[in-house]
Amino acid sequence: MPEVALLFKKVRNKKLNKTGVNMNKSFVSTIVEESSFAFAYYKIIKDDKNNPCDCEFIDVNQAFFDITGLSNQMIVGKTLLEIMPALKNFKSQGIKFYEELSIKGGIKTFEKYSKSLKKWFKVQIFSQRDGYFSTVFTDITSAKQKPEEKLFYYSKMQHILMDIASKYINIGLDEVEMSINKALSEIGNHFGADRVYIFDYDFKNQTTSNLFEWCNKGINPHINELQSVPLKVLESLDDWIDTHLKGKPVFVRDVSALPEGNLKKVLALQDIKTLITVPLKDNDNILGYLGFDWVKSYHEYTEIEIDLLYLFAQILVNIKLRIEAETSLVQERERLALALKGTNAGLWDWHIQTGEAVFDNRWAEIGGYLLSELEPVSINTWLNLCHPKDLKISKKALNEHFSGKTDFYEAELRMKHKNGGWVWILDRGRVVRWDKAGKPLRMTGTHVDISQRKKAEEMIRHLANHDALTGLSTIRLAKDRACVANEKAKRNNKKTAFMFIDLDGFKLVNDSFGHEAGDFVLKEAALRFSSCVRKSDTVSRIGGDEFLVIIDEIESLNPVEYIAKKIISKFSIPFIYNSNEIKIGSSIGISIYPDNGEEIKELIKKADEAMYSIKRSGKNNFAFAVKNQQRSK
Repeated sequence: MPEVALLFKKVRNKKLNKTGVNMNKSFVSTIVEESSFAFAYYKIIKDDKNNPCDCEFIDVNQAFFDITGLSNQMIVGKTLLEIMPALKNFKSQGIKFYEELSIKGGIKTFEKYSKSLKKWFKVQIFSQRDGYFSTVFTDITSAKQKPEEKLFYYSKMQHILMDIASKYINIGLDEVEMSINKALSEIGNHFGADRVYIFDYDFKNQTTSNLFEWCNKGINPHINELQSVPLKVLESLDDWIDTHLKGKPVFVRDVSALPEGNLKKVLALQDIKTLITVPLKDNDNILGYLGFDWVKSYHEYTEIEIDLLYLFAQILVNIKLRIEAETSLVQERERLALALKGTNAGLWDWHIQTGEAVFDNRWAEIGGYLLSELEPVSINTWLNLCHPKDLKISKKALNEHFSGKTDFYEAELRMKHKNGGWVWILDRGRVVRWDKAGKPLRMTGTHVDISQRKKAEEMIRHLANHDALTGLSTIRLAKDRACVANEKAKRNNKKTAFMFIDLDGFKLVNDSFGHEAGDFVLKEAALRFSSCVRKSDTVSRIGGDEFLVIIDEIESLNPVEYIAKKIISKFSIPFIYNSNEIKIGSSIGISIYPDNGEEIKELIKKADEAMYSIKRSGKNNFAFAVKNQQRSK
């Protein structure tokens, strides 16, 4: 490993005492100072017959403590068998191996999976002195994790968020606490966190309070002690609040490494090792933060995980805004106006029979206007700003409320922004005065900007229906489009083609150049497939190096053959990765609706079987399925 060789070179270049333990302590010191790897330094222990029987930990670095969760007192000065007695059967050959290495010198490298830590490590063992040896551990779990496992992990998180967004956005006031606690539990269990919580920011009183908390099994809750905590407690981490105000997360990988102060004391009392907090923001207003604690182990985050946490935070913010808007509707107008200053919602008041209307400044600001720019105002002011296609939705919801079918009016609509774009709003209201005949006379309500929530929901839908690596549609979306294509073909007396494509030689790419090269080839392959078909056709990645292409509204097999030949031709051009030429081919199996069947599952299966016939006969070609074709065994 180049990094270890570099450290050896640095150690040799230092002017060290080359005798006794002093030299080795200096060596350890150098490793501790200059390496981010987990490092341990050992001494061989021999029995009365001068045979190696155990080894003693002389020193370790901080990264070693982080990985194992053990303290300095539990390791340094102890022997390997004292710490891990389960290794007693290992000493006869294992300790002998280390002794021989310490005599002969050199470096031994291997990969090892730790069942207790549930992680993969690259282990390097080396020696610079007879009777002593050192080990370097590098966490390679992420590299070992299969792409489909990562995809499943993120896909599961996306489904959880979609479920929360659909279920909890419409909850009633009496369900808020139970629903938010359940949402925290779902997210916490998915991430494997020990504690998930929501704090508010009360800048007026300079305090922060724990509003909701979920704890994993065996983890002590602290919600009762964390009420009205002074914001100055966070001063130990200088940029905590400023980071949240900028909309960024605060990540503390190792609480023990924090500077001494009140914050470290508070976190240490909760036994927290790692934490991350994500701000809860409504436009420019900072409402509080969502936090995740790890007590039993340390944790690292990927950028995608942090993005998903932000989506969850935005869902929580919109739940809060929605509940605040509903609470405001049941109050008198004076109290409503006061509450709206904190909810960031706009107020409207409509005299239904005359068309007169009153809007507040915030109502106009949502659309980018000053209220004076819209005056004189009436209900027509709103009708002119509402998206024409959404007016029917609003009218239907109003009629249902006026007829008594619903207790209040509610609709999600688009409002014309001053800059020419559209702003999504949640429009809610209630009739507050009726005449004796039961006609509605006056209605009041609110507008809440839900554009960010809509963007978050759209992002979740996109992630659920598109492959994270290539951006192509998933098999679920492809099947939906296939159903539409077949229905259209049936009506117009046409056909639909299903191409099942497998990349030839792709495994060799991963084995020879690594998974990053494999990912590069998959993304480039997706572009080549897309360039061979029409915009109306569908290209989908269905797993690993397998793809499905759906070609709709064909009258003969000629265009299908043309596209298949075009794909094979495109893949005759090598891929260039880091100046390396990579050659792969494509085996294509084709089934036709309705010639080879009417069910999507059956058509994909027959295309798959045709593809395997190409694999067996030489690869890098295409073949059409035949009726009742059976895959050879």
